[in-house]
Amino acid sequence: MSFRAIYLGIAGIIVLGIGLYVMSLPVYLDDFDQFGMQIPCGSGYSAHLVQATAAGQEYVDKCGSALTTRRLWAIPIVVLGALAVIAVLVRAATSSAHESLLPKRDTH
Repeated sequence: MSFRAIYLGIAGIIVLGIGLYVMSLPVYLDDFDQFGMQIPCGSGYSAHLVQATAAGQEYVDKCGSALTTRRLWAIPIVVLGALAVIAVLVRAATSSAHESLLPKRDTH
């Protein structure tokens, strides 16, 4: 396996990690509820709309939009990193399988 494939695998792991981290960050609205608390919506993984529901339906809709926006740009980052890692793993598996099929050279 070449150094380029190794670098691609490392970059893929980093991009995958960044994407998963971004998905885990909380999503907040710029609006505040009646008690002066910023309205949380959950994270890229799941919605948490208890406070938005208590504040009103318009905040639930805004949370849905904010969560969709987060997912629209974070999920492609995760997919890109995962594809890079998978490509390197497939390349490594096929190159090692190909090398095992080659006849051994006599080094005498």
